[in-house]
Amino acid sequence: MRIFKGLSGAQSTEEGDFPFVVTAENFKSSVNYDFDCKAICVPIVSSTGHGHASVRRLHYVEGKFALANIMCGIQVLKEDVLNPKYLYFILSAMKEEIIASLMTGTSNVSLDKDDLHDIEIPLPDITIQNKFVEDQLKIENEIKRKQEEIKSDINLLFTTGKKLWE
Repeated sequence: MRIFKGLSGAQSTEEGDFPFVVTAENFKSSVNYDFDCKAICVPIVSSTGHGHASVRRLHYVEGKFALANIMCGIQVLKEDVLNPKYLYFILSAMKEEIIASLMTGTSNVSLDKDDLHDIEIPLPDITIQNKFVEDQLKIENEIKRKQEEIKSDINLLFTTGKKLWE
């Protein structure tokens, strides 16, 4: 694995055509890119601060992107051994137990990116990892479909005033 620190300031990066990965749920944009790879993007500063270690979310990105300097990226170098999306799903599911537990500090709680080299995760055969990723993506797509369905139903309620369930 290659672990690298973000290079772009969240407030000083000029908007543009490349994804700019920040700690927020949605990416910003940048005129420049710093990296061109598949990466799991991890905050290195606690999301709650004030002496409490916490990680709100991780991001997965592929291709050219800029990365906020309060984040680091993990690039899998041997994808025939470790599926990057598998690593993303495992780290996301266990972010408090795995990543937040590595954060230190009394008032400004942060993560030393080099500590990520010591993380241990289950590493089944690549075919099992690929199946896991496939299943996770199906679940995510179903959730998105249901959310869109609910949003559509709510919009219909507001635009027609009709009751959907009688």
